[in-house]
Amino acid sequence: MKLIRPKHISDAYLTYSNVAEADYAAWSGATTYAVGDKVIVVSPSSTVTMTIASPCVITWTAHGLIDGDIVVFTTTDALPAGLTAGAHYYVTALTADTFTVSSTLLNPRPITTSGSQSGTHTATLSSHKIYESLQAGNTNHVPRNSATWWLDTGSTNRWKMFDQSINSQTTNADSIQVTLATTGLCDSVALLNISAATARFRMTDSASGVVVTTSIANPCVVTQTGHSRVAGDKVVLSTTGALPTGLVVGTTYYVVNPSTNTYNLSATSGGVAITTSGSQSGTHTVKTVVYDNTCSLVSNSGISDWYAYFFEPVVRKRELVEFELPKYSNAILDIFLESSGEMVDCGACVIGQQTIIGDTQYGVRTGIQDYSTKTRDAFGNYSVLSRAYAKRADMTMWVTSGRETYIQDTLSDCRATPIVYVGDEAFGNTVVYGFYKDFTVDISYPTVSICNLSIEGLT
Repeated sequence: MKLIRPKHISDAYLTYSNVAEADYAAWSGATTYAVGDKVIVVSPSSTVTMTIASPCVITWTAHGLIDGDIVVFTTTDALPAGLTAGAHYYVTALTADTFTVSSTLLNPRPITTSGSQSGTHTATLSSHKIYESLQAGNTNHVPRNSATWWLDTGSTNRWKMFDQSINSQTTNADSIQVTLATTGLCDSVALLNISAATARFRMTDSASGVVVTTSIANPCVVTQTGHSRVAGDKVVLSTTGALPTGLVVGTTYYVVNPSTNTYNLSATSGGVAITTSGSQSGTHTVKTVVYDNTCSLVSNSGISDWYAYFFEPVVRKRELVEFELPKYSNAILDIFLESSGEMVDCGACVIGQQTIIGDTQYGVRTGIQDYSTKTRDAFGNYSVLSRAYAKRADMTMWVTSGRETYIQDTLSDCRATPIVYVGDEAFGNTVVYGFYKDFTVDISYPTVSICNLSIEGLT
């Protein structure tokens, strides 16, 4: 069994999405809303004050925040030592008007500040919510602070794939493409409740950016003085202006014909060098792609014979876990879900660092908890109200002796945080995103122990 300890996606992490955030108009305090009107509230912010103390106390009058919310601080001058502008922090120790922050969600430790501060400080909440008006004449009631006036109906379409729900899906025609600027180590991705034909993962070394020049020629010559690239290396280009015709920002290219200071680019490994034309402008930068893998989501789990192969409907995987990302720190991760001519859906995208618990024993029990209701009337007719469902699983793992304390401490740290549990990568039904209900470690033998885990998934 493997676990993925998730990184919580904030505005700073999600640097690009091709899913528009235009579900409804933005909330305005000057507008009067009727019953049923819906609005979006994106990244609300406020001027705050903060103490230089242990712990630092931030004052945001009537903030409406909850434990675990992510906030980012900016300033016109200088924050006190202990806080970094642009970094994201987790809210804890709340009162109606104040809170403290921690740099970690697991085992939060309120941050201590020291030194001096100056300027005006602003706190921005990483939140992308849709609210529905509950009353007529709804004017100037801040949605997140006014539960009698507004109903929180969940995240915006762009952000549904990053909320703590699997049944709420981000949807988009043809593709869902996101770019995540990770911090720290990120070597795993789980995509849950998805509908697409292919999934692609591309990781780029964020520290590898080098300014280059490109010629308009047949073939195009990229000049990078003293480079160490070899044939077959993968790169991506970005620019402050415009690349010449033939090259596209964000596309993976392969190095061909490298020499001391120059090389050509090809669309395929060892392929024909690209020709450029037209004009170009701005400063061009090239970065190294360290991983690029495309996975088919066609499932063969229901194919038992040739008849089924030819005549059964094509079934696609609903879960996909990628454990092969290289262990780069602060990398750029691009995720592409694609299905031309169809709607593409993603219920959850979880990125993080993996850890191994042990070897999963045969006899795993998995299933779902269905929250739909089925009501039968006096004549025996049923009416069905379809609602969300959640996965559940009971697993037994064989653990190498000496790792029992590590496993218990790891699971204890995750007792109130949803993580991804993967019993076996070959069985999609053993992938559960949620909380453990119960676990025990039985020190059974001199060389191995047995760990029993009951997991309840998120809806």
